[in-house]
Amino acid sequence: MPNNTLPVEAEFPTSAAHPEVARPSRVRALTWGGVVIAVVVAAAILIPSLTIGAKRGELLESVENRLRILASGRAEVLSTWLEGMLRQTHRVSESELFRLFATEVDLAGGDLAATIPQSDDGDTFATLAGPLVEQLPL
Repeated sequence: MPNNTLPVEAEFPTSAAHPEVARPSRVRALTWGGVVIAVVVAAAILIPSLTIGAKRGELLESVENRLRILASGRAEVLSTWLEGMLRQTHRVSESELFRLFATEVDLAGGDLAATIPQSDDGDTFATLAGPLVEQLPL
């Protein structure tokens, strides 16, 4: 007669029947769970820090380029302004009338009153130099 019953000593990994057999799988699961949590935490810290560092580098490079462009633009504006001022001063300093006036003032010793001709009777307002005398204080 065939024996259709299972032997009582069959090995089924249950915690009630054999606590020693079930224990290593629980420890293994907790270990794997800890490893997974550690990897997730490391990724949650590492990925944003690398991304923030890359963005910071891009931002610094962008600001540096903008400041370089701004500085060169301002230097160009200043150079253009100085060239304009130089052209204006050359126009005045190379004018024949200005040179003549400067020479007359130099010959008079810096006294502008000596450059104004007076009439024979001593009346300076009677001559054409009258308007010049009125402007002398200016």
